[in-house]
Amino acid sequence: MNQAFNPVFAFNRLFGKENASCVISRLISHPIIWESFSEEKIFLSVVDLFGSEIDKWTPRNICFCVSELREVNTNSLNPENGPHSHNIEDQLFDIYESVTKITEQRRASETWSEICEKLHLSEIKENEIFRKWGTVFSISTSSDSEREGLEDALVQNNSNRIYLLSFLIHCSTDQNHINNFLLRNIKLLINKPNILRELIFKLDKIGEHNKAEILVKKFLDHPDLLKKKVGNGNSTLIP
Repeated sequence: MNQAFNPVFAFNRLFGKENASCVISRLISHPIIWESFSEEKIFLSVVDLFGSEIDKWTPRNICFCVSELREVNTNSLNPENGPHSHNIEDQLFDIYESVTKITEQRRASETWSEICEKLHLSEIKENEIFRKWGTVFSISTSSDSEREGLEDALVQNNSNRIYLLSFLIHCSTDQNHINNFLLRNIKLLINKPNILRELIFKLDKIGEHNKAEILVKKFLDHPDLLKKKVGNGNSTLIP
């Protein structure tokens, strides 16, 4: 019986444990991308392109690489290309096309709010946001300023926008991410604590309990909140 391909073992063998842990933490937050590595054929194809160059193993590069492989396989009559493999490649190609479209919209000076409106983000199921659109928007924000602009556009009384925001926080490996987010949005979160409560709930829902706790603690310890509580003479602002 053939043993199932183990991507964690394969990454450890390619990079060594310490570097593999870094690469895996970068990719595992993106469900479709990570699932693609259950296919040994896809893993080996990416290895052929990137080798053990850690910096090249990003969600963006992998998504685009596998999308190119999908086009090659579509034109191939190789019977070894099974239906599951095609399904994964099709999903990654869908992500690639969506990233390309959003990139074009940004180049045309469309705001993040306008892009979310055109996408009808409020009508998309949470599972689809988690599996597809979180990765799409994460890849589409190619700089810190782009990511921050998107996050700030998502801080609204809208469940799906907050769910997408929670995914972006979930994907981040930046230790100062939550600090910087609060610095930009503290006044809004103080005035509309229901948004913060929803964000904490969404982070817990996707398993980011530690980041949810950090967010609560840093919010409660923020000087602006403490001043507001003293001024009001109560603690009703605490989520």
